[in-house]
Amino acid sequence: MSEMTASGGKPAGGVPLWGKIALGCLTVVVVGTATCVGVSYLVIEKGGDLIRDMAKENWTEVRESVDRMMTDEGARQLYRSHPGLQEKFPTEDGFLDTVGKWRPDLEPVPEKIPILEGQFNLEKQYPHGKKRTQLGYMNGKGARLTFTWESGALVDIDVRR
Repeated sequence: MSEMTASGGKPAGGVPLWGKIALGCLTVVVVGTATCVGVSYLVIEKGGDLIRDMAKENWTEVRESVDRMMTDEGARQLYRSHPGLQEKFPTEDGFLDTVGKWRPDLEPVPEKIPILEGQFNLEKQYPHGKKRTQLGYMNGKGARLTFTWESGALVDIDVRR
């Protein structure tokens, strides 16, 4: 008896040629997809780690500042410890009034920077020879908190819906 059937497509007792080709193509697609996903994950995760490292110090200050803004006494301490805020908020009472309006939109800031969730942005610029860092974060209440430092000093805080 011959190993090939009359149609010539299926060896006796085996998988037809088209089945072997389809299985080979499927294997290539699965391996290629897994490799692509794995490499993409590593690039995103490593990029996230780099951004986290760049923002770590500022993120700590954001967390502490938001905690302070939850009370009037904490907001007073925040204002007094950052004289750079006086340009935007000339008086302590004005700062307290503004922070009081922000309070319904505030909540504790997570310890881990939410880079991959799309809620975070970090910009570093050098206008007029001064290092300017701006860190933005959208919290769970949908409020966008933005903190700005110039030459390492906190100079602006903004909270918007």
